[in-house]
Amino acid sequence: MKCKILPQAETTIVVVGRSRLDASVASDFKGELAALIKEGAQNLIIDLNAVEFIDSTGIGSLVSGLKSMPSGGGLVLCNVKQRVMDLLELTWLDKVLDVYPDQETALESFAKQDG
Repeated sequence: MKCKILPQAETTIVVVGRSRLDASVASDFKGELAALIKEGAQNLIIDLNAVEFIDSTGIGSLVSGLKSMPSGGGLVLCNVKQRVMDLLELTWLDKVLDVYPDQETALESFAKQDG
């Protein structure tokens, strides 16, 4: 699974370009996140605008990415569709993962942490 990677100053935006983040792509997605973190990404914004469906393996890949972030770094979500948000709320992951309405707001959240 290839995601669109948009490097910013201290943050990397990962745009998921598939409508499903499920068992068929979750392993590849998890690997992409791990590679970005290994390459030194401090802050990741995962843009889920295209994602209409996520299953437990997709959620697992997000949690794995969050747990792999270096100390002082962060992983947040943006552009989350209501159906996906419902699942995040059902699993209480909305309490663990910060969710923002768009990329700009997510970027501002990291700027506030640094300032």
